Amino acid sequence: MEIISKISTPIKIYFLFGILLFFFTFIGIPLLSLGYADGEQRPFILLSYIVDVMIYGYFTLAILTTIIFWRWFKKQWYINVVIFCLCSYPILVLKILRSRNTAYTETLERENKGKSELTTRREYYPNTKRIRSERFYLDDNKDSIWTIYSEDGKILSREIYKNGKLLRKVISN
Repeated sequence: MEIISKISTPIKIYFLFGILLFFFTFIGIPLLSLGYADGEQRPFILLSYIVDVMIYGYFTLAILTTIIFWRWFKKQWYINVVIFCLCSYPILVLKILRSRNTAYTETLERENKGKSELTTRREYYPNTKRIRSERFYLDDNKDSIWTIYSEDGKILSREIYKNGKLLRKVISN
């Protein structure tokens, strides 16, 4: 109860939650993305999690602050109603989008080549056995030819890597 009395209004709670999200977005995501072989995608994945946390967090805060700060809510009801409505729409849309099975399945194969380890990642289109992408890592560094395929099996692009460095990118029509 001491914490609630120090914070005193839902506006301050909303503001503190926003500051925490801001710091995690601009400090936490870069720190959590360090050292990953597929590091260029990891920040975007974490950012999508932050958006989920933001939407569900403000939605929950709108409900909780209504209960905890009832007197305040009776005077300033429109603030929580607006936040509740703004968060309800994306929650419903996300639920509909996630109900569709659009997640790619992925296989991971590891093979020892002398002192090195070759990792092959294959991503498949949903509800089919068709490969979406094929990527190779040699000791956690991008290596060999990375290929992205369309749903009908045509090659969309190829990237050639050696020791984690992009040597050449070929985009097909």
